[in-house]
Amino acid sequence: MIAIVGGGIAGASALHVLARAGFEVELYDDGDAVSGGASGVPVALLNPYRGKRALPSAEDLAGHERFLAEVAELGSERAGWHAVGVLRLADSAERAAAWRELPLVRWIASEELSAVAALELRASHGGFLFERGGFVDTRALREALIAAARSRGAVIHAGVRVHSIEPENDGVRLHTTMGDRRARIAVSCTGAVSAPWAPRDDLRAVAGEVLCYARAPLGPAHIAAVREPVLVARCLMIRTPQEIHVGGAHGGDRAEAQDAAALLHAAGSALWPALATLAPTSSFRATRAATPSNQPRVRRVAERLWSVEGLAGRGYLRAFDLAAQLAMELRRELG
Repeated sequence: MIAIVGGGIAGASALHVLARAGFEVELYDDGDAVSGGASGVPVALLNPYRGKRALPSAEDLAGHERFLAEVAELGSERAGWHAVGVLRLADSAERAAAWRELPLVRWIASEELSAVAALELRASHGGFLFERGGFVDTRALREALIAAARSRGAVIHAGVRVHSIEPENDGVRLHTTMGDRRARIAVSCTGAVSAPWAPRDDLRAVAGEVLCYARAPLGPAHIAAVREPVLVARCLMIRTPQEIHVGGAHGGDRAEAQDAAALLHAAGSALWPALATLAPTSSFRATRAATPSNQPRVRRVAERLWSVEGLAGRGYLRAFDLAAQLAMELRRELG
């Protein structure tokens, strides 16, 4: 049996892929979904055109295609996938000139932006539209992954905390709040939460904030009825029929965290003036873990113990690829 500790996007993806590959697998998660974790935010962006240069890596492009294939298998609607596209706005003429040459995207001139974005924007340098991008409802995706794994015999232990993991001659012993459990291999998927069995001294914390606004006060004309792309500028704006989500990351400093909500509201209002008339109805704050290279990884911590870590902002782009890599490594270790 393979024991997975942590039920965020990394753990749920690993559970699904391993169960589909024929492994006997159990998941241990100590909370309701991933409250407080990065996978607990309401929606997540799917866009391989990241960073200031917006040059996608081969790994991120491949990860995005795998994501699309996986949610198609699960059922896109059931998995919470919204293929609305991603519209990224340039903040300078220099950035616009560089982005015009990007592959696999469509350049949108400044005079066309408001029509494509389906709202009146303050953006004068144009941007590009990645039509295969979009966003996913994180809870729906997690539930779809777990349901698919359950249908293949996976066992879910919700509300169970793993205190420690000890190696044994032919496997590992997990000390949990439901008693001791044995497994042939344990996989740590605890995100930014440090686990004593998988030290992560080289990982750094990246904090993120998401503000949620109700759309109803804006009136019927603003209720989503057509495809509305995700907007990426100095903040991230995702619109669902009921809500507007504005998100951004900061370095994790306490002062930055205290100012994050005000800064996000200001950034969103500068992009879309109508947002200034609204007040957030709720907010989410989560911490992610990043590796020195900013690339997520599957790591063998010790014999019979593996870790999937450092997903940071690439969690939904790379989780399925990492799960496939993990399956390959476990087959090799188990012979």
